[in-house]
Amino acid sequence: MPVTITYPGGSFTGCSCLQEWWPLVNAMALKRRLINETLDVSQGSFSGGAVTASAGTHDGGGVLDLRQFSDKVITLLREAGSAAWHRTPAQSAAFPHHTHLVLVGCPHLASGAADQVDSYKRGRNGLASDGPDDGPRVNPLRSWSEGADWCHEQLGGITPTNISPQEPDMNQETFDLLMLNALKNPAIKDALAVAANGATYGRDLDQDGKTDTLGQMVAHMSDDLAKLARKLGL
Repeated sequence: MPVTITYPGGSFTGCSCLQEWWPLVNAMALKRRLINETLDVSQGSFSGGAVTASAGTHDGGGVLDLRQFSDKVITLLREAGSAAWHRTPAQSAAFPHHTHLVLVGCPHLASGAADQVDSYKRGRNGLASDGPDDGPRVNPLRSWSEGADWCHEQLGGITPTNISPQEPDMNQETFDLLMLNALKNPAIKDALAVAANGATYGRDLDQDGKTDTLGQMVAHMSDDLAKLARKLGL
């Protein structure tokens, strides 16, 4: 039975398996810092034969195409219980770069998608050429339901709705040092001041009773960072 699955990037048609699996995999991708907000679906399931380039694999459930296609993303998708491959124009003129994934063990698969799962298990590429698998191999090869359980375990029992992107590993001192190096370049400092002419950000660093422009803020930041540099012995 087709279901509409809504996520921050929009919505797509899927099955009950995808409905359970999708938010967990997104949460894992956020946890691993592979995405800023969400994986992006370019093609869902139950296409009714409309996706000729996919040879009927999208006619049932459990199948998605994603715009992200890095090895790290594909590794995660495979660890979570899907047969996933990076599809490229070199494989077919009809393929833009994308990830094609099929849920392992999903009962809603079209016959062509089920064949791709068999191909994946045999270490092949899921194409008519039956070439070798060109993606990162993982162990074990989980089903989608086993992958969902694995995601729950990795997330420490936190529900996907409570997952948010982690902050970068950069403390204030590191950031200030990077800014200092940038502001040492007069061209960068001048370009910022010119581009920000008249732009106000609601701060009054020089305490003259007027809201500072970004150019003024950059000047004050430069002074503050210079003091920091002296403190750190640079």
